[in-house]
Amino acid sequence: MIKDLKLAFRLLKYGLQGKSMLMLFGIFMVLGIMMECVATNVMDNMGAIYMVLCPTYITQMIITGTISLYIGSSPYKKRLQTSIPTEVAYLLSLLCFGLFITIRFCRLYFGKTELTDELLKHSLYGIIMVAVLVFILQIYGSIAYKSYILSLIVFLPMFVFVFVGQGWIQGEIENLPALDAFLGTGPVVITVTAVLIITLGAVAAYAITCAMYKRDIDPKIYKRILARA
Repeated sequence: MIKDLKLAFRLLKYGLQGKSMLMLFGIFMVLGIMMECVATNVMDNMGAIYMVLCPTYITQMIITGTISLYIGSSPYKKRLQTSIPTEVAYLLSLLCFGLFITIRFCRLYFGKTELTDELLKHSLYGIIMVAVLVFILQIYGSIAYKSYILSLIVFLPMFVFVFVGQGWIQGEIENLPALDAFLGTGPVVITVTAVLIITLGAVAAYAITCAMYKRDIDPKIYKRILARA
């Protein structure tokens, strides 16, 4: 994995719109950290969403780099469309998620707001939902460049569930005994579960990229990328 990561970051310069992607990565990361730190509601996950979106910009640089004649004709082409972007997305997602939960737990345990069982459970539920979002983003990223329409069919319903369903379920936690009991297991169990969800997303994403490797990049994506190059 270490060799793959070194190769990926060496070849980022061949990805299209590299400066723009790195700039977006930095902007979203800074905004995410600021929003998570200053949010008046500890259960507000918008800052976390900004942070976990950041890895998508790096993986986009790697995948679009395969359009380059240099990379496209190299022996690394398959790995750059399968294992390497998956590993990079997984590692960066874990780092961003880890930063998010560090800030979240610091606010919960050292903030001015009184930490009640109800507040803790609602916040832990938010952590699980952020992990589910990372799972969705990994699946979406594994499909989008090969079949844009299919990726939207998969992504949009799941994305709507995270944002719409989250609000409804969060207000009904006390009326859902199984969920209430699960959230009552505490931060350690919830954090481990969240990491497992993200890991499952990486495994699924790798399987999908391998299954779709021989398909050409979707013409819609190809034209959009070249138009902005």
